[in-house]
Amino acid sequence: MSTSLIRSDRHWLVFYSVIIVSWILVAFMSELTESDANYVSIYGADFWKQLCSEPEGFKDAFSLFLMWIIMTAAMMVPTLIPTLKTYQDLIYGGSGSSVGFILIMWGFSVVWI
Repeated sequence: MSTSLIRSDRHWLVFYSVIIVSWILVAFMSELTESDANYVSIYGADFWKQLCSEPEGFKDAFSLFLMWIIMTAAMMVPTLIPTLKTYQDLIYGGSGSSVGFILIMWGFSVVWI
């Protein structure tokens, strides 16, 4: 019983991991300071500055789209918690699955994107 409970709750780890990583990326999109020098080595200062720079027409479309995806994951995915808790009850009742849980989260994100 406890093993199946732990196994069925793994999708919550995915859910909260997506939110945490998204907020970290939102923080990186802000203007870099000298204290952020450690993070610059990950992709370079230009990458992080481009994520939050003023768009210059269609050549920045990818950066804007990436920013939109990250901000959707950080700010809109958490609004799914009541829906996902209800779906969790379906999982416990045998009518749902972890795959369905992830599909609900993915579908909601696709609509926002």
